[in-house]
Amino acid sequence: MGQNNLQELNVIMMAPRGVGKTSLLAAMHEEFDSTFANAGLNTWVDDTVTLDKIIDCKYVLQNIGNRLQGEVTPTDPLQDPWSRDGFIFKVGSGGKPFMQIHFHDPSGEYYKPAATTAQKEYVKEQLRDCDAVVIAVDATALMEKKTGRVSSGEVGPWHQEVNDPDRVTLLLKDAYTHITKPRLIVFVPIKCETYMRNPADANSLVDHIQLGYSN
Repeated sequence: MGQNNLQELNVIMMAPRGVGKTSLLAAMHEEFDSTFANAGLNTWVDDTVTLDKIIDCKYVLQNIGNRLQGEVTPTDPLQDPWSRDGFIFKVGSGGKPFMQIHFHDPSGEYYKPAATTAQKEYVKEQLRDCDAVVIAVDATALMEKKTGRVSSGEVGPWHQEVNDPDRVTLLLKDAYTHITKPRLIVFVPIKCETYMRNPADANSLVDHIQLGYSN
C-alpha cells in the first residue's frame, strides 16, 4: 500500500541512455487526463523533480520543427539513485483517489556495465520489486539500415548499440531469477510514426520487436 493507504502500482521505465524514457513519460502524461476521464476517473499528479522534467520535455517536443529546435536532455545519473522520487500520479473517482501509480525513471547510465554498485543495485531492486516494466524501444534503430527499411527476418544494425537488447535481457534474467509473482513487461516503440501508417506496417513493427528481443 502507498501513501494514505492507497493501493500502489510501481512501474520502472527501462532503456539505455538517450533512447527516450522521459519523452515517453511526457507523451503518456499528455494523455492521462483524457484517457482516465473516458473511464469516469479523476487523476492527480504529485509535484516532483521528475514532473518538472516532464513538463520541460513536453515543451521541447511540442515545439520541435516549429521554429524552435530543441533536444530532450537525458536524465542525469545520481550517486544516490534512491534520492529521486520519480513520477507519481493518483487515480480515483468522485474526487477521492484510490490508487497511486509510481513511475521510476532512472538514468540510462544505470543500465551500463560501468554503472556504480549503488546504481546497479537500484536497477536490480526496482526490477525485482516493481509490478511492471516499460521498455522503451528506439524504432528507427530497430527498423532502418543504411540502404533503407530492413526486410523481414532482420533488424537494423544500430539496434544493438542503441537499444542494447542483450543488456536488457541480462538485467531482467538476473532480477527475475527468484520472483514469486508475475510481472507485466511492456515494449513501447518510440519514434515509430513512420512504421504505423497502416496495419501491415504496424504488424511488421511488432514482428521486428519480437525478433529484436527474442532472447
